[in-house]
Amino acid sequence: MNLRSLTRRWWQDVVRARRPRTRLSLEPVEDRVVPAFDLSLSNAATVGVTQNDAAGTRTFIATATGANLDWADVAIALNNNLDVVVSNGNTGAENGDITDSTGAQLPILNNKTITIQSDPGATVGAITLQDIALNGLGENLVIKAKGDLQTGSLSAGLLANPTPLPSMALSSTNGAITGGALHATNLALDAKTGIGTTALPVSTVAINLVARTQSGDLAIDNAVGLNIGFAGQPFAGL
Repeated sequence: MNLRSLTRRWWQDVVRARRPRTRLSLEPVEDRVVPAFDLSLSNAATVGVTQNDAAGTRTFIATATGANLDWADVAIALNNNLDVVVSNGNTGAENGDITDSTGAQLPILNNKTITIQSDPGATVGAITLQDIALNGLGENLVIKAKGDLQTGSLSAGLLANPTPLPSMALSSTNGAITGGALHATNLALDAKTGIGTTALPVSTVAINLVARTQSGDLAIDNAVGLNIGFAGQPFAGL
């Protein structure tokens, strides 16, 4: 073996010995849950909540610990001809629950929609509502909970004399729907772990109804004649 060959062999051995070895591998990425702030609804002054107006809708978002939204501010937005969205947002380090401590009777303009929703990234995202009556004509109510959803009486008209809302849609992505009475011409209920129980069914005063749950009871006590399904229903059946 000549000198050139020996030199090349030596150099290859040295480089191979010093070259770092890297082993690549893929590790599973953990599921990420984005905490939210808890939000109270009451007759106290609004604090820890921002509001944004866009495309005819005012969105109230919890942005601080101790966040509270005054029902009067919701009424102001509706009477300014704006639909309303209430959300716990996707920041903070709390459960992301929305809790109504007073209920509300809102004298508002006609044909408005209120949406109350817990952010899908909330760690819990339960919603608890007291009695709510929307005093105008043609209002719609949408409530979207990630966790359990519990309500009092939801209606148009007055608290003492409730009448049906044209449309009401309640959903619980990971929990159950309980409570009532729910007054609506068209009512949609969608839950994961149950709608009422055989011992304590959800109370409804609905003309047209669709309801479904992935597990648990589907127990509804309706006070008037009932049709299953309606035009524009989000899903079919009961």
